[in-house]
Amino acid sequence: MSGEQLSALDRRRELLRKRLAESGIAAQAATDAAPRVQAGERRELAPGQRRMWFLQVKDEADTTLNVGVAHRMRGSLDETRLRGAFAAIIRRHDILRTTYGVDAAGEPYQVFTEDVELPWTTIDLGNLEDSAREREFRALAERELGRPFDLTVDPPLRITLLRMDAQEFVLLLVVHHIGFDDNSWEVFFTELSDYYNSRPVEGDAPQFMVVGAVESQTSDVGIDYWRQSLTPLPDSLDLPGSSSSNPTSRRARRRAIPLSSDTAGRMEEFARAHSATPFMVLLAAFGTLVHRYTGATDFLVAIPVVERKANAEKAIGYFGNTVLLRAAVDPSMGFAAYVAAVREACLGAFGHQSIGIDEVVREVNPSRSTGRDGLDDLVRLGFSMRKDPNGYRLAGVETSRIDLDGGAAQVPLALAIATDSSGTMVEIEYQTDALPQWLVDQLLAHYRRLLEDGLARPGEPLARLDPFGDEERSVVLAQSRGALSDVPRTTLVNVLQEAARTTPDALAVVSDELELTYEALHRRANRVARWLIGQGVGTEDVIALQMSTSVEFIVAMFAVLKSGAAYMPIDPALPEDRIEYLTADANPRIVWGKSEFRVAEERAANLSDTEVADTDRLRPLLPESLAYVIYTSGSTGRPKGVAVAHEAIAEHVVSFMVDWSMTAEDRMLQSTSVSFDASLADILCPLSLGAQLVLPKPNPFSDIGYVIDLVRRRGVTVLH
Repeated sequence: MSGEQLSALDRRRELLRKRLAESGIAAQAATDAAPRVQAGERRELAPGQRRMWFLQVKDEADTTLNVGVAHRMRGSLDETRLRGAFAAIIRRHDILRTTYGVDAAGEPYQVFTEDVELPWTTIDLGNLEDSAREREFRALAERELGRPFDLTVDPPLRITLLRMDAQEFVLLLVVHHIGFDDNSWEVFFTELSDYYNSRPVEGDAPQFMVVGAVESQTSDVGIDYWRQSLTPLPDSLDLPGSSSSNPTSRRARRRAIPLSSDTAGRMEEFARAHSATPFMVLLAAFGTLVHRYTGATDFLVAIPVVERKANAEKAIGYFGNTVLLRAAVDPSMGFAAYVAAVREACLGAFGHQSIGIDEVVREVNPSRSTGRDGLDDLVRLGFSMRKDPNGYRLAGVETSRIDLDGGAAQVPLALAIATDSSGTMVEIEYQTDALPQWLVDQLLAHYRRLLEDGLARPGEPLARLDPFGDEERSVVLAQSRGALSDVPRTTLVNVLQEAARTTPDALAVVSDELELTYEALHRRANRVARWLIGQGVGTEDVIALQMSTSVEFIVAMFAVLKSGAAYMPIDPALPEDRIEYLTADANPRIVWGKSEFRVAEERAANLSDTEVADTDRLRPLLPESLAYVIYTSGSTGRPKGVAVAHEAIAEHVVSFMVDWSMTAEDRMLQSTSVSFDASLADILCPLSLGAQLVLPKPNPFSDIGYVIDLVRRRGVTVLH
């Protein structure tokens, strides 16, 4: 975004503020008439300051409100003049000499002194190698950002100058938010540069204790607006990432990517065409991103705002507040329509931004289980636009801003659009206990693409905007379908018999009581299959196996498949009425319990145990023949039977083995009830490639000690 574009944005937002807020003319006149506050006089805190003070004293070790800014300086920097410039600006602005206390009634106050020791530290790193200097600077910056301010004695500014070599310096500033808002930086850098360049600033600076002292803005209309807007509260937002729900600290990092000048220009044009501001368009893209990652359609976003009257434009201090904007997302809505909805939400929220966030929080009264002040219970997202502080103009010195890492963040995930003379950056500040860096980088890339696609296809539903590039889409599609394998049309019986031919002497099935090799397993199944064929059983017949996990179940399952029929598993532990429903609905040709199967196996004892071929069957076994019937859980109504053909399950098993990279050396624990389709992978995958299937006792996971022993004793390598 160009400087001209940023100016247009600033003018538009300023016009909106002027329309929504009272004119600053009266305030200017009142300030001119008010006597200046003298050193040592106690004054009450402004509303925004009061909140900052409360947060800090609630947890004195907290560094969430520390703000760090660093610049690299190359050239003939005059350290003495720079120190003098800092001393002059601290003398000029009382807020930089202000500390905070509590009076006898328990009320906080602010007070400044005439003279303070310049909070300046110089560190010489010139004797270190280049890489070591950079590491030392980063470590020092992290320490400084992680060092809390004691507001009772510390001024709200710390200055560290690092000498990298004779012509290169790094200037690190750490300020406390109680004395600085984002608009303060322009005043600070402009005046400091003037002092350094021997152009003293004329006149007295506005005193924050005067211009920041505002009467309570509470109004019934404003409170009613926030009550209606925020109640009932949205459900708590679950951010992506395995640790996002309960971060243990506020330690934070930042990641950023550039927004192209072309995209920034198109975004400006889009905003104008839709009677919106760039802020609204960029916020709509953020809402779309959050919805696409979380599925949430109703959530809150914390937005920092600054509202200065005309008499406070040249003041340093905190004139801020936080607005809670409710983002309602309809995924079927087009991007342009969503921008219009965000526009209305912004106009309503910013039109009532004078109501302090503390009053809003008290009014909606969230559950305050672990939050320090209630805001934590309300919001987990932040969004802002800012012009980055890069205002040093020191004679003979070239300056460039350094992105700092470290510090602490107030919300787990905050996206900011940062603009300076070099362009526009999309930045995410995130709590490291809540989100991993790889996910944040992905969020940034997807935000940029969703914005670009929304601008290009404004009528496209939010749910269909494309966050992927060509390369990423290819990776996602490859991962979603697993490894591709060329599986010819075949039957499950052919797949199982091929494994038996390849590894006849390998153990196929083992339990606590019995072990069967592949040859023994298939010979037993072949005899029973021939008995079934003799009973008139063939393709498209269904045989119900009312048996739990056991060697007998595996033999019966194989026998049914070899006969050409389809098996239907029924867990005998199911309620009796459920079993009756399943058998009545499927109408199987035969129902085998464990005892019935034993009788059948006894009767088949003298039959041939060679492979069963189509010449033995009543009808040919084809790839499209029915292999099994399995019933759904019935959680949404009556259980429904699902019929699956040999071709489908054979291809699934072969593809599964490729994706899992299983080999004949693996040993797999059968861990799922045979009534669930997940058991198919447990049973069929190992027995299709010559691996070993380990069968536990019934209900094994009620005895974890038994499972641990079984895994160790049998050398289990795969658990599904």
